[in-house]
Amino acid sequence: MSTKLIAKKYAKALVMVGSESKGGSSQFSSGLAAITELFTIKKAAGILRSPVMPSVLKRELLAYAIAQAESSQKTLLAFVDLLITAQRVEILPEIAVFYEVILAAERGQQSGIVTSAVALDDREVAELAQQLQGVFKQQVLLENRVDPGLLGGFVVRVGNTLIDQSITSKIKAFTLGLQHT
Repeated sequence: MSTKLIAKKYAKALVMVGSESKGGSSQFSSGLAAITELFTIKKAAGILRSPVMPSVLKRELLAYAIAQAESSQKTLLAFVDLLITAQRVEILPEIAVFYEVILAAERGQQSGIVTSAVALDDREVAELAQQLQGVFKQQVLLENRVDPGLLGGFVVRVGNTLIDQSITSKIKAFTLGLQHT
């Protein structure tokens, strides 16, 4: 089974646990974000991903991150302990991503990424999100990323849908059209 599929199952379970408790299904977001941040720190990631590092050390490191985030500590710590025991700590960042995707879907939202040659301002991102809402029949929350290799235009990815309006892809399509004539 792929790690993405495993991470998705753990994320669904965590959302279910959260929705059955008084804190609500989104109560673990800040703790998971803090844990994900640990994986961006080279030494911390090395400890968490290492099969030879003691489980106690991994738990202490993750418990500290959870405490700093002021998340629902008891339940999230139990979840982390489960992952440590199952030797699946390294998929925590993927679990966090799927957790947020599931929460967004529960709220009738979809997350997406708009990649452009230059940074878009908030107004442009909001206008694009509004147009995409008509296409997807849901609110679309967009994150803007910059790729100078696009030359111009943008590429939007929402779920499994890709909308490519970049100059780069139009040039490639034009070139292919010329080759076939």
